[in-house]
Amino acid sequence: MIASRVILGLGLGASSVVVPLYLAELAPAWRRGRMVTINEFMIVTGQLLAFVVNTIIDQTIHGAHVWRVMLTVAAIPAIFLFAGMLALPDTPRCMP
Repeated sequence: MIASRVILGLGLGASSVVVPLYLAELAPAWRRGRMVTINEFMIVTGQLLAFVVNTIIDQTIHGAHVWRVMLTVAAIPAIFLFAGMLALPDTPRCMP
């Protein structure tokens, strides 16, 4: 579990730098600030939603293994995110 948390932390740290740069490169100049701001807003909204959903799960399901349900629920949007990332275009700076 500790190794998984370390890997997750490295991935989140890298994505918190790479995603705003990617959005800034793809967005037109007149929309760039809005796109990066919406990205940051959605990150915070997702954290709040995760906290609320985990609280509801904890209050609904009683037992020592409720954390497994929480991790399973958290894996669902992660799968959709992974599938969506595969469809993203390359950054314009890497194109010849």
